[in-house]
Amino acid sequence: MYSVFKFLHFIGLTLFLGSIWVYIAEGTPMEIIPITQYVRMTIMELIEILTIPGLVLMIISGFGMLLLRRSLLKSRFFKIKLTGSIIVLLNACYILFIAKQAVIAAGGLPLATDVLQGLVLRETIFGAFNVLIILFLIGYTISTSKKRMLKI
Repeated sequence: MYSVFKFLHFIGLTLFLGSIWVYIAEGTPMEIIPITQYVRMTIMELIEILTIPGLVLMIISGFGMLLLRRSLLKSRFFKIKLTGSIIVLLNACYILFIAKQAVIAAGGLPLATDVLQGLVLRETIFGAFNVLIILFLIGYTISTSKKRMLKI
């Protein structure tokens, strides 16, 4: 059963890391690529379809592995990864919440340019924050894995 959770964990990781390109695309300055509301909503949908489900799958499968091996709770490595993952999930949900509130407030009409630019700026900042946390977690995982392999 632990292997099943680990497999699901890697599927979630693949979905999640594969969607990082969405954040890179949305971070492109508006002067270079004009961002229409359609493109912005497509990016938001991709985040909803790939990023958040991938992260949720990673967290749920991580909890499943934790239930099967409670000794993981003693591991600083596990605590740091879990905390970082939860921060990234909450941050991503907050980005989606702000964007959806703006769309709802517009009542189906196209968003004003200043509102859209504000959303793009906010998403870029929060997205960059998430990417930094993810890069930290990846670096931490690699460095810890190397240390564990050297002990073998």
